[in-house]
Amino acid sequence: MKHLLYISILLFSLAASGQRYHRVANGEIVQSGSIPKTFVRATGTVYGYDNLSDSIWYADGWRTEVVPEYNSETQRLGALYYDAANDYVTRSVNDLTTQELAQRKENLLQSLDENFDYAQIKALLRLLSEPLLQSDSITTEELEVLSGIYKQYREGVAYEAGEVFVYDSTLYKVVQPHTSQADWFPNQTPALYTPFTPPGQVAEWVQPTGAQDAYNLGDRVLFNGSTYESLIDANTWSPTVYPAGWQLIE
Repeated sequence: MKHLLYISILLFSLAASGQRYHRVANGEIVQSGSIPKTFVRATGTVYGYDNLSDSIWYADGWRTEVVPEYNSETQRLGALYYDAANDYVTRSVNDLTTQELAQRKENLLQSLDENFDYAQIKALLRLLSEPLLQSDSITTEELEVLSGIYKQYREGVAYEAGEVFVYDSTLYKVVQPHTSQADWFPNQTPALYTPFTPPGQVAEWVQPTGAQDAYNLGDRVLFNGSTYESLIDANTWSPTVYPAGWQLIE
């Protein structure tokens, strides 16, 4: 009996801050909550009661609440009661009814229906937008809208050929596989990145670095304020370096 009393007091003293307490009298719970600052005994009122020792609280009938183990998927906690055998206050464990299980499942399904995964939505939109990006009729306004569903350019990323990203509010396509670096800016490295340009909009001429980003027959560029059209394939020269490879349009 003394051993059981010692264990109960020890459990009581180890209770964490904010522990819920219950006072038991004649095997019944008569008071619940935190230890009160003022407590009335038969011998009189005790002030500063919450500053007294655990052993005094225990002698006055205060017990900690022990939460029993239970399966939250099929059970729920019930009413409080005093467990005389273990000398603590605990709760009953009740199996969920068929109706409660059905309602819990419905709540879960409704939560899943209402839970939008924006990353997955953007991935789906990117898949659906691929034909539009390849279209000859895409507009500047449509490109601006599409830039909102693609990931931002980052340094130190292993990019694959064909990947699309946003840099400085502009969509770019990866020309060849590589790992991006701090000094390879998409708007300055045509060997690695090509900006999307709507039909009818002519981009500035950029010095090609090889066959992978050379201009081909019919490609148009802006050069020194004028529009030029390439007269040959694999054109890596500017209109001033090789005039025969370009035709002045306007």
